[in-house]
Amino acid sequence: GMQLVVHAPFGGRINRGWGLAFRKRFCRSFDFELQASADDDGFILSLGPQHSFPIESLFPMMRPDNARNLLEQALLAVPMFHLRWRWNVTRALSVARMKNGKKVAPALQRFRSEDLLTAVFPKLTGCQENITGDHEIPDHPLVQQTVEDCLFEALDIEGIIDVLNRVDAGEITYVARDTREPSPFAYELLNANPYAFLDGGEIQERRARAVATRQSLNVESLRDLGRLDPQAIANVIAEAQPEIRDADELHDLLLTRLLLPVWDDCTALPGCCLEEGRFQSFLSELTQTGRGCRVEYRPGMFAWVATENLAQAHTLFPEIPFENVGPATELDPTESLLSLLRGWLETSGPATAVELADLLALPIDRIFACLEAIEGEGLVLRGRFYHCDSEIESDSPEIEWCHRRLLARIHRRTMQGLRQEIEAVSPAVFMQYLFQHHGLAPGHRKQGADGLHETISQLQGIDIPAGAWETQILPGRVEGYSPSWLDELCLSGEVCWGRLSPPERNANSGRPLAAMTRAIPVSLMLREDLPWLTTGSKERTREQLSAVAIDIVDLLERQTALFANELRERLQLLSAELDGYLGELVAAGWISADGFAGLRQLIRADDRPVNREIPSRYRRQRKSHTGMGRWTLFRFPEATDQDASTLNPHPSTLAEDWCWQLIRRWGVVFRDLVVREPISPPWWQLAKMYRRLEARGEIRGGRFIRGVSGEQFGTSEAVRELRQIRQQEGPQSLIILSGADPLNLTGVIGSGNRVPALTGNAIAYLEGEIVGWKKGDQSWIAPDLPKQIGNRLCFEWGASPPPTSEGTSKPELVTELSADEIPAKKRRRKPKRSGIPKPFTF
Repeated sequence: GMQLVVHAPFGGRINRGWGLAFRKRFCRSFDFELQASADDDGFILSLGPQHSFPIESLFPMMRPDNARNLLEQALLAVPMFHLRWRWNVTRALSVARMKNGKKVAPALQRFRSEDLLTAVFPKLTGCQENITGDHEIPDHPLVQQTVEDCLFEALDIEGIIDVLNRVDAGEITYVARDTREPSPFAYELLNANPYAFLDGGEIQERRARAVATRQSLNVESLRDLGRLDPQAIANVIAEAQPEIRDADELHDLLLTRLLLPVWDDCTALPGCCLEEGRFQSFLSELTQTGRGCRVEYRPGMFAWVATENLAQAHTLFPEIPFENVGPATELDPTESLLSLLRGWLETSGPATAVELADLLALPIDRIFACLEAIEGEGLVLRGRFYHCDSEIESDSPEIEWCHRRLLARIHRRTMQGLRQEIEAVSPAVFMQYLFQHHGLAPGHRKQGADGLHETISQLQGIDIPAGAWETQILPGRVEGYSPSWLDELCLSGEVCWGRLSPPERNANSGRPLAAMTRAIPVSLMLREDLPWLTTGSKERTREQLSAVAIDIVDLLERQTALFANELRERLQLLSAELDGYLGELVAAGWISADGFAGLRQLIRADDRPVNREIPSRYRRQRKSHTGMGRWTLFRFPEATDQDASTLNPHPSTLAEDWCWQLIRRWGVVFRDLVVREPISPPWWQLAKMYRRLEARGEIRGGRFIRGVSGEQFGTSEAVRELRQIRQQEGPQSLIILSGADPLNLTGVIGSGNRVPALTGNAIAYLEGEIVGWKKGDQSWIAPDLPKQIGNRLCFEWGASPPPTSEGTSKPELVTELSADEIPAKKRRRKPKRSGIPKPFTF
């Protein structure tokens, strides 16, 4: 449908009254109940697809002499009148609010006020189907007072009449604009709240809610809202032309077109003429079979007509010879002309009355009148499509007419053209954007606990080695990172941790689960997002666990949460043994703790000093495991809950939640990035949801990054930042990433193979380009780097200085490391303490 937006910054009282009167006037003129909304800055009328008329024709519909009558008739049917009627009848004591010292129920007051309204104004509460014309407002003091309150208190009829008088005086001028999409000034009206509605429609059924709006617009985009792409018009017209492959298809075309003039070089109106030279053989076949003939409809002007349409063509053009051998039938020339124009406009694209009149040699006024009649049927729309910037009156013959179906296609092609205008950036620019987006670039580091919360919201859903979180991931993104910030977020219930995608192991393989080490991946996530993040996780099985680990799981299922001391005492375990079993459950994705200190203690178990003193009952020492906090089961909805839907606080679907999570993480999402997300839905589901979000106008789709195959989706802010990064010039910044960092996109975008995602590996980026990498004991540094940057990489990686010759080639990066190639981790063993243990001291 169409949306008629009237921008009138006169205040809510004037605009609401103006909108109600306009709605009533429109309903009387077109016999259609439309939706309307109004606020302080204007009002909107939501029209149906069958309404097609020039906007300028609506200007004289509201005048100072009919405004009050229209508004009086309009407000009688809205709740405003009935509400103020109840106020007046209760103030006049015609309806009692108190009886016998008790308050009368509001429902009874409403019934009695409606009964009183029926007594004094029976036509208003009676059956409206039996009433024609205006309601005659009775001369009753309560009714007159209610109408007066609505006109002068709730609304401002004097202000409306004053505005219309100023319009007649020329002080206020109407300006009509046809645009392919709404301007930002109309967004508030399109998304108006129910209190702004001037009709009783539900918010879910509003036509205005179906209008797509952009997230952001610049000045250039505002200037182009009414402009259509000429190339899009040409492409749509070319696609709309019927394909003629034989005489039968040509005969079908003649039947739908009524008459096709002969014009071998017709470029102004495609589809309205016939190139006789192209289809000479088909035309000869039609002539021989008697299905078509060549006629002279005007002196020196020839056309082809199907035999079945000769009667109509003769009615429209008496010069065409026709012998009626059947029963005489009277045909209306106007109907014949309407049929001819309908067929032509289906494929001609935007056309003017002058062009059509020249081609038919008919008066322009007659062609214009028929075009207005077709417009009333809802088949065509008038406007300025080729020359949007020119000022042409709506009743001028130069106005263009286009079929509604073709115009919708042109609008879509124009929007697609806007997407294609965005020049794709290089992978280096995308990497620079990611460094700024994640806070790794200088000047973009996040601050404090709030910045840590934002970082976790970006990285949630990805399992990262546990030892890398507080050594490489979080300190690189948050300025002055402090572990106490993470503990605060965990203990406050905002953040939780656990392993989302534990490895699958066969229970019959006999291989034990891996113990908890720094390399075991875990994920940090917001606790409110835990239900949908764990929905895609696979169900856990106890067959993989040891017997003691199963006892811990059973105990936590009964007690919900227990401290490490309670677990140790109930299971009669040593502290070291308990740490091993807790690490086993964490590595398997079974348990978590209410604070990050629990995981921190497990991965630092080897570094804790061994207490060899004889325990004393007098002096109490703090145990290391006492700071772990309470241990709980890491909940998976499908594994532990009967109804997983009750855990999800979000009304959106799982695919939509993941779509927005990936958008928050990457800014621009494409298939190769999603492949690296082990627990996210498959790409075909996400792509379907991304297309739906693009149709809503919430994100944008297009080609943003070069060298990436498939569809790409991103936010308008991300696209704008990519443009700015591509254009900006500044000092070079060196970014060194850990191999375990999620931004390790080697092998995904850009050239080269993938650097394995291990904590000991590293990649160096300079302006988004890889200038060095470290893999185990191997390293490579690009030649001809600035001396300061090259020396820094050599110092941190222990590599030799980079060569300066141009002939040095870059070693090939490996995609995977076999088990033999992974060097064993050298554990630094502390020397054993010798001597006799210290005696007790008292």
